[in-house]
Amino acid sequence: MNEWSTLWRALTRVAGSVVLLFVCGGCATWTAPVSPDDAPLRQRAVSDTRQGARVSVAVLGADDSRRMIGADIGSSNIQPLWIEVENHTPQALWLLHSGTDPDYFSPLEVAWSMHTLLGGATNADIDSHLNKLGFKNPVPAGETRSGFLFANPDRQIKLVNIDLFASRTLIPFSLFLPVPDDAADPRFALHSIPVPAGGFDRLPRPRVAAGRARTDAALRDEREWRDRRRSFECDRDRQTGRHRRRDGTP
Repeated sequence: MNEWSTLWRALTRVAGSVVLLFVCGGCATWTAPVSPDDAPLRQRAVSDTRQGARVSVAVLGADDSRRMIGADIGSSNIQPLWIEVENHTPQALWLLHSGTDPDYFSPLEVAWSMHTLLGGATNADIDSHLNKLGFKNPVPAGETRSGFLFANPDRQIKLVNIDLFASRTLIPFSLFLPVPDDAADPRFALHSIPVPAGGFDRLPRPRVAAGRARTDAALRDEREWRDRRRSFECDRDRQTGRHRRRDGTP
């Protein structure tokens, strides 16, 4: 009986040491970047200017992710985008996250994927760091703001749509971006697509009477306004925490 008691105590100590080792090892897997520098991203960013707004976008590679986020989140099927918006308009602009990716990840969802078992203070630091990196709305008139949007991954060449929203105003951008760490075909031209003001669906239709065309255009504008308004409200609720997690829990 004493032998079994001694063996049980020994096994308990070993199991406790193993658990402690895993916990401590997990806590040590992430450290906050000392001074994340976005200069390399700016150098290769693709930019475009429309209606008094300028956007610059770059896709982060594995090295960029480790340098700025503290981990390669690409292994979790998350592709971070660095976005900068220069607002030279007279009103504040909002970036519609869902316009870029309807299934985008919020900063806290990304942080949760980096958490470790019993991470405690380390997990809290990850949450704080990712929240700071996320793109913050709105962009006040005359100011420039940059941050990250966490999208689903694409390979080689990524088409990124950027929608800037203001009162009765929509400024759309479409950009082709190279994806780092992928062997993209050098024959692809990496440039912005000239999008007609208001989007492709606002191009004039041939052989339509002027009065009818003006009526249809007004109806399309109103429908687009309502759709963009709903997208904006969903983005706002999601970023303020008024949404449900992907697993359905509050």
